[in-house]
Amino acid sequence: MSALIHPTKDVLASVEYFSADAHWNPNEKRKRHTDYVAALETSGVSTHIGSFKSVNRKCKKCQKTYKTFEENGTDVAIAAAMIKFAHEERFDKALLFSADSDLVPIIRSLRASHPEKEVFIVTTSSRIRNAKDLRNISNGFISIGAKNFERNLFGSEISNGTHSVLRPKYYDPI
Repeated sequence: MSALIHPTKDVLASVEYFSADAHWNPNEKRKRHTDYVAALETSGVSTHIGSFKSVNRKCKKCQKTYKTFEENGTDVAIAAAMIKFAHEERFDKALLFSADSDLVPIIRSLRASHPEKEVFIVTTSSRIRNAKDLRNISNGFISIGAKNFERNLFGSEISNGTHSVLRPKYYDPI
């Protein structure tokens, strides 16, 4: 296994963010997510925003049916982008920030079709146990603790020279 990132030899080619817009939930949480996406875009991150779909579920206790929403296609969008970027020779190493085991098949496929490409899993300390299958199929992994998050928060204002956005107050460190 090679080093995760070499400070003088590796070049960051791009940062891609995949998520979904909770259009059905127009509250402060959705606004914070929208503001966060704007901050990412202002800082040069490419964003890929999918959607949620409506699903009917049945309560196990009372047997009543209720409507809820689930993210639709984000893992597929990540998989498609990883394969596309590999074919376009856009990366040698990919850092995948996820604990979603639905991504295991894409990593397995990518490593089989492009054995020269390396995929490293990055996740939070609290989710590292959930990422066992990802860790086993990847080239390596790193766990990020709360202190690292605090040290790497956006500033209160994010600017790219022509456009500025404010970080939501909710994200301010304590």
